[in-house]
Amino acid sequence: MRLLETMTRTNAEKMEPLGEVGQALAREGASFLKSVIVLSKKAHATTDTKELLALERDLRRAHKTYLENIETHINHHHKTTQKFLKRGGKEKSHREMNEEIKRLRPLLENYIYRHAMTAMHLERVITQNRRHIKKILKDMAYKTGRPDQKVDDPTLLLVKRSYEQKNKLSEKRQKIVERQDLLEQLDEHFVQLAKYLHPVIGFFTSKSQLSKFRGALRYKNFAKAHAIYEEWTSYKSLFGLGRRSIEKTKYHAKAILDLVAAHQDQLESSGMITLSGTETGLMLAVIQEEEKNIARFLDKYALASVLYCYRNVLRLNFRLSRMKTIQEIIELHTKMILLQNITTLDDLQVARARENTLLPISTVLVQDLPVLPDLFNKLETMLEPLTFHVSMAQKYYLS
Repeated sequence: MRLLETMTRTNAEKMEPLGEVGQALAREGASFLKSVIVLSKKAHATTDTKELLALERDLRRAHKTYLENIETHINHHHKTTQKFLKRGGKEKSHREMNEEIKRLRPLLENYIYRHAMTAMHLERVITQNRRHIKKILKDMAYKTGRPDQKVDDPTLLLVKRSYEQKNKLSEKRQKIVERQDLLEQLDEHFVQLAKYLHPVIGFFTSKSQLSKFRGALRYKNFAKAHAIYEEWTSYKSLFGLGRRSIEKTKYHAKAILDLVAAHQDQLESSGMITLSGTETGLMLAVIQEEEKNIARFLDKYALASVLYCYRNVLRLNFRLSRMKTIQEIIELHTKMILLQNITTLDDLQVARARENTLLPISTVLVQDLPVLPDLFNKLETMLEPLTFHVSMAQKYYLS
């Protein structure tokens, strides 16, 4: 509007129609800016992908409506201008300036959309993760975290692997605890099997047979285990002697085979079948030691990794903040549209308009337009590690 006032100072009466269209364009710009602000606030509050896509569509629609409304006002202005010329007004041609505006206008309109979209996503990521980080700091109260710890990209990978290893160990430990009852049953069956097998085939032979039976089951050689079982079932009592021991041997051996077959997935660990509760005690000790080592590493780097990822996003926001704001860009766009439709400028006014409006627009398009896609792509790249480390740090400090 300042440009409009400058241009119309010497001929306010004849330029009155241009004042009306200038005000109309300013209102459209303000309306579009309000839509951008409203959509950005909604984006800050949502984490749902579908809602976010809907907001992106709404932003594209608002941008399209803004451009369409501008065209409507310009068409109306053209009709008013024709009436002005019929009353004796003089029209001056500014061919070079108009050609330059035709070249710059679609680029600037594309820039407006890209800037609004990038700012909406960037501010959403910053706002949401700022809340998460404040909660992390509140939950942990700096008990173990070191925010000043130096972190780089290779450290992030190590922290990510530590979280993944921690989860695997936790699942393995939970699996061991859950199968403890099952292993107690197997232990009892093996004790009873040894007790009743010894009188049937002798102590040393039974000890060797049991060792082979265990080994076959442990390494999932079920065919061999069944062959040993079939051999045991083939034993006959002599004059009824040892009949009870043979029957009990068959019963406990069959119970062991059935339990292993029914719960193979639950009993399997590192490619082998666990058959004794004493083995789980050793496994738990090893797992707990590994978990302590991981905890020491995460205590040192978990919080620092979150802050490192967050600061990377803040750097993108700093780069965006060095560009013109969306409001400033809309004002430049409005001025450019006005210049394109003024018919009464003299050469001095044209020179001033090009210096005050077209030159800043060209500078924005040359310096900032190529940067926006890069900012958006980097934001998408940084979002995954930021989301991962924030989420895992929340779980870690609450566990």
